[in-house]
Amino acid sequence: MSYLTDEWAKKGLLETFIEDIRAREDSPSGGVWASPLAVDDFLDSYIGRKAAQFVEGYADERPMCLFVGFGGPHEPYDAPGPYATMYRPEETPQPMPIPKAYAELPEWVTAKSDFEVYPAEMLASVPEMRANYYGKMSLIDDNVGHILDAFARRGWLDDLFIVFLSDHGEMLGDHGRLRKSTFHESSIRIPLIARWPGRIPENNLSEAMAEIVDVFPTVVEAGGGEPSTRCLGRSLWPVFRQSQDEVRAGQVSEVEFGEARIMLRSRRWKLAIDKQDVCYMLYDLKNDPEEQHNLAADPAAELLRLKLRKRLASTLARL
Repeated sequence: MSYLTDEWAKKGLLETFIEDIRAREDSPSGGVWASPLAVDDFLDSYIGRKAAQFVEGYADERPMCLFVGFGGPHEPYDAPGPYATMYRPEETPQPMPIPKAYAELPEWVTAKSDFEVYPAEMLASVPEMRANYYGKMSLIDDNVGHILDAFARRGWLDDLFIVFLSDHGEMLGDHGRLRKSTFHESSIRIPLIARWPGRIPENNLSEAMAEIVDVFPTVVEAGGGEPSTRCLGRSLWPVFRQSQDEVRAGQVSEVEFGEARIMLRSRRWKLAIDKQDVCYMLYDLKNDPEEQHNLAADPAAELLRLKLRKRLASTLARL
């Protein structure tokens, strides 16, 4: 139970919510329909409302540090009210295709869960899933706006350092998959937006590589401090100030879903190995941005695999 479920229970909504979730879990087509909850009762609306109330009632003389963690956009596909029909399924982008080359890869590659294709009945609902997911994104956008309005009413918006990011992406039908837990681009690429009027240039789009751990030293530097020597991240302020194009030469990601796996991604190449140190994913992101040609078993890429594995080992040794 939580503060929100307590509130739902008082309103007689908790059992309605639980029954709806169970119905979605049993749906072979992914359970895509509007939430039975009103917009104001929905999880992300509750979070946005509580954050705005915190700002409006803040009375401490010390500077505020506020962390707001929205649950969405995320499965289930249950955008509430008008957000459920805000986008037309037929107008959503086509998902990246299932690579034809899968059939040519050895079993030790295709056996990985990263390449599991979801049932056809579920994938047939991808346009509806995407439209619903976009509605949940718009709901969060609106609630971020409500929080910023609260800061504006307090007169703090012009000196507010904001970092907006997600913890993972969503396949949404790309490669015939849903959800996350794979190193494909749709799963690992996330939004990262920073705003601080007068200190970060407006409307600047950077292609610099970053990791989630880079946010901590960035926030610490903004407050005039220095992170401890144990910090694994790198401050993004050189990129914000446009004094550097990059703060890191590559990105490392780990996932443990069924088995532990680790990835190294450079500007051009992506390598993933399993816990047996076997390479099962290698993509040329420059010439194959939709990751249709896995080079993990290609004899011609052997030297490249060795080079990237050595680079990954060197990177891990410095952590």
